Amino acid sequence: MLNLKSVMKPGGIKEGSSDNKPSVIPGGQGGLPLTIKEVHLTINKEKKMNRPELQRPDFEAVIETISKALFTKLGEKGWHISVSAHEILGLTEEEFHEFASAVHANDHGKMRAELLDLAVACLFGVASIDSEKMDW
Repeated sequence: MLNLKSVMKPGGIKEGSSDNKPSVIPGGQGGLPLTIKEVHLTINKEKKMNRPELQRPDFEAVIETISKALFTKLGEKGWHISVSAHEILGLTEEEFHEFASAVHANDHGKMRAELLDLAVACLFGVASIDSEKMDW
């Protein structure tokens, strides 16, 4: 059985086995060690994850919420574009790190708010790129 907390290294070496000895995970293509993707696929097949499914109305509601958040933010900050890819990167990284902090705090309300901010930053970045007016 694979230890999900083990750390994969290049070449299929894993650390964290129960005997604390590095070992090669056999079974990859052509007898080579498994890749991380193959390990995840194997784990998912073995566990048969039964997750609840979202429906189209769930996504339609979220898109409406993101749309409202976008236009609220545009009303606050203005409709100007991001002038460079680095500015977009800064905006999205900041929102991502705020989301990560909310995850570490296990604050679901803050997680949701930060994901909305991240979605708005991503949409704003795409619109800025699509405007073809950025100064790269």
